Amino acid sequence: MGASADRRNGFRRWHEARNEHVPPTDVRIVTSDGQSIPAHSTVLASSSSVLERMLDRSRILHILGVPHDSVVAFVRLLYSSRSATSAREAKEAIERHGMALLALSHAYRVRWLKRRSEAGLAAWLSAARAMDVLKLARLCDAPRLHQRCLRLVAEEFAAVQESEGWRFVQKHDPALEMEVLQFLQETAQVCDLLIAMDACLSRNNDPNSYFIRLLGD
Repeated sequence: MGASADRRNGFRRWHEARNEHVPPTDVRIVTSDGQSIPAHSTVLASSSSVLERMLDRSRILHILGVPHDSVVAFVRLLYSSRSATSAREAKEAIERHGMALLALSHAYRVRWLKRRSEAGLAAWLSAARAMDVLKLARLCDAPRLHQRCLRLVAEEFAAVQESEGWRFVQKHDPALEMEVLQFLQETAQVCDLLIAMDACLSRNNDPNSYFIRLLGD
């Protein structure tokens, strides 16, 4: 038995172990490397309106652009979304496949998984990955994650500049590079303002003196 068959049977055993009575699968999900994942149309359709529409046309679904293992994790989470173990499984899956799961949950409109993927990526964000996650946050309409990435870039810009993600953006995405630099400039201006306010307040006992002077100008 080949590796592909092992994975298919492994997924089926994983699902059957959770259910006393499991009907046969009626959908085949094909991933970028040509491997397939068996699934149930009722589970997929109830989890995603996008998948539901795709199933109206065919029982062979192509989920491309991410690794096979990430698609397996995505499908498993759709199955376990209503179970007591879903939070733990989602956390473990996002640790391994966070960026792919954000992309998939956005593309297929699985809102609960998108929220968890955003939160997980924000919690485990690093300078080395900040630009890659920032690009994905823009594509996936994830504003909170987008802002978290920008704040980390501003805080650790020296380290971010050493990352492959930053070098890629400099070569291929001038619009994103400009967005980051503008954010850095705005952040620096805010810092300068706060420093000026702190200095003024330290010279004056009246906490409103700075704002009165600012309005007077």
